[in-house]
Amino acid sequence: MIKLLRQIFPQGKEGWVQYFDWCGYHSYVFKPIEKTLGLIKIICDGLLFLLALTALILLFPLTRIELRVRSSKVKKKMEEKQND
Repeated sequence: MIKLLRQIFPQGKEGWVQYFDWCGYHSYVFKPIEKTLGLIKIICDGLLFLLALTALILLFPLTRIELRVRSSKVKKKMEEKQND
């Protein structure tokens, strides 16, 4: 059994590197996994883009409103100082 395993699996570091290169580039077993991971990556990228876009759409008007409120408070304080 050990003799059979030594014939199947490579000996040494270079043999294992070649084996894993073959597994990654030429084996049909890993193609569905690669396609599935690619699909998951595309979905996550799209969701991240939509999240960023939603945050931008929601936060931009809020910052404008906050700026308007703060500027009106500052104007009122300036008017009160001038009246005193």
